Amino acid sequence: MALPHPLRSLGLLLLIVAATFTRVSAQSFTLATRPLVIPENGEFTQLVIITSTNEFLFLPPAGWKLGIDTNQTQLTWLAPDFASSITLKIVPRSEGKPSGREQMRQTILETFSGAKIVDEPACYSGSGPGQAFDLEYLGGKDFKQASRLAYLPFHDGIVEFALTTSAEKFPKRQYDLNLLLNSFHIEPRGPSR
Repeated sequence: MALPHPLRSLGLLLLIVAATFTRVSAQSFTLATRPLVIPENGEFTQLVIITSTNEFLFLPPAGWKLGIDTNQTQLTWLAPDFASSITLKIVPRSEGKPSGREQMRQTILETFSGAKIVDEPACYSGSGPGQAFDLEYLGGKDFKQASRLAYLPFHDGIVEFALTTSAEKFPKRQYDLNLLLNSFHIEPRGPSR
């Protein structure tokens, strides 16, 4: 049985193809689509973030709603129940984001005040390994939240993924994030392309 096609809506497809963003740091990217044939499962539509130096290709989470934040230049998917989200942000090296594990840990704890890092697993993408951090914190009155922050380094910066959900749904939503990460790969753009 073939997996469901992640982008069936023509309106959404046209919106994605037409979306172009400019970063405050003067780096711009375009969001496009490409067909991808997986012999065992059929044809899918993969998203492609195109920058001046790289192309980031991946299959979006099936059934999740895509939101585009032009101020933050990031992509955000909301789960069908609207109780979980996954964000993807490409951070150029010039923006000074930390690259070492200890520096990442310190930045995370400063950003997520009151959070506790409960695990630091390796994460893997189609382009290689990265580092993840699992957090737990209170999202409201006695409402336990969980997040996985995954960082994939590449030549020009870091790709940041953030899964946020309830602690109860965290194991299931990790699966959704892992599917996205496993399909994610980076291709350099050069004069021959």
